[in-house]
Amino acid sequence: MKHLSTIFLVVVLIISCSREPRGTVPAGFKAEVMLPITPIKDQGKSPLCWVYAMLATIETEHLGQGDSVNLSVDYLSRMFLEEQAMKRFSTKGSHDISLRGMAPMVIDLLQRYGAMPYDSYFSREPINYNVLSRKIEKTVDMCLAHRYDSVRCLDEVRYQLNENIGYMPSMVFMYGMKYTLLEFAHSVCLPDEYESLTSLEAEPVNKVIRLPFADNHYDITALNIPADSLIKRMEHSLRKGHPVLWEGGPEDNHAVAVIGMGSDNTGTEYFIAKNSWGKDNPTKGLLYIRKDYVKAHTSVIVVKRRSFSRNSRLSR
Repeated sequence: MKHLSTIFLVVVLIISCSREPRGTVPAGFKAEVMLPITPIKDQGKSPLCWVYAMLATIETEHLGQGDSVNLSVDYLSRMFLEEQAMKRFSTKGSHDISLRGMAPMVIDLLQRYGAMPYDSYFSREPINYNVLSRKIEKTVDMCLAHRYDSVRCLDEVRYQLNENIGYMPSMVFMYGMKYTLLEFAHSVCLPDEYESLTSLEAEPVNKVIRLPFADNHYDITALNIPADSLIKRMEHSLRKGHPVLWEGGPEDNHAVAVIGMGSDNTGTEYFIAKNSWGKDNPTKGLLYIRKDYVKAHTSVIVVKRRSFSRNSRLSR
């Protein structure tokens, strides 16, 4: 994993999905916008910042609607790992299992597999997902060596996931209501609720493009707009009370939920982000990222569609 050395950002933090947090709150910082957040989580040494960040964005969006939703990262991580395992099986071992991805993929995962509340599915002991990935890879290779069929292999993979993460509930119970996992996912995030935007100089402007990054396993597309327009869209969303998912460039290799903005005593402007490195650090789990850095180093942002209106909340 690469760490940032760019002077724009190093005065405040160093970003990497694999985690090496350093930084402080900018001197004399005053927030213009600060949206509510759910509890800060800790991704440990896993490369799953893209899952943490997108779910954190959805959670803050619901807090702004008066709903309290805390979503399970372990559930979606499990389903993605299961998906990766079966891809390795179908390619007869040529596909290497990886937990890297891009944040907009989370919306696809929610539509495929549903969602769970954090309290319904989480490991009580920290999980080393890098080690678990290697265990799953060895399990698939064992299945191939013994010429198991796909059903038997999936059973073996799920056994390992149950042992290492926990057994999954089949339903979600919340506010006295019972949901299937897909019903619950649709109550917190609909397929057309968010849109992805990027700003890549080498790509045609104002066109929808496939994001040209190695971690884009789902062929995610985004509208390519000028960098100034991207920053303005982020600012507009925040002022309207909507968080923004920000994923930095390949050199950053990190994704966060942007939940505010402000400036320091020199007038330098920053976005405030909820991070996934825990809160035992000088910034208490937040990141302060200079706007000029975001302008120059963005792979994709995910924002609430301007035309979207959600009439239904989680039943209470």
